[in-house]
Amino acid sequence: MAISLKEIRTERQWRASTGLNEEQFKKLVNLFESAYEELFGENIQDRQSNSTGTSTFQSYE
Repeated sequence: MAISLKEIRTERQWRASTGLNEEQFKKLVNLFESAYEELFGENIQDRQSNSTGTSTFQSYE
């Protein structure tokens, strides 16, 4: 059963869904965003709008 990040409310749900607590997850998202933009030279939304293919990642989260 897939769970949306919007549905995760408790520490237990964060750990069960991501293996991290919410604070650790948000730090990881920031690092991923920086690495993605450094690698591709543009943010994820711009890259998706300029691409003809389907992107694996719809957001940094």
